[in-house]
Amino acid sequence: MNIWIEVILFFACCAVLMVLLISLYGEILLIAGTGTLIKRKMLSCISIVVACFTFTLPISISFSFFDGWREMFQTNQNFHMLFIFLYALSIIPALIYFRIKYLTKLKSMGFFYHW
Repeated sequence: MNIWIEVILFFACCAVLMVLLISLYGEILLIAGTGTLIKRKMLSCISIVVACFTFTLPISISFSFFDGWREMFQTNQNFHMLFIFLYALSIIPALIYFRIKYLTKLKSMGFFYHW
């Protein structure tokens, strides 16, 4: 398969996976908001790990699982730009989903600053 198509399909799958992981992040924070202080702090720490894992997952697994991507990334500027663009594009559905489903509830619980 063409390496360009592989990248597009990979980030399309990552976009779906990010939506699932960001919903896990939101649910953990919702559970943390209803608990005691210790439970809230522990679940908040776990949710931070989930969020970090969510947003670094595509970058960390892309170069290790697919042969030729690292060399192509370093040598071809067009591939480099496509890779970065698709990574940024794959984050957008997860952020929109989080904003619609969880952000207002979490703001009312005091998790995020009200602008």
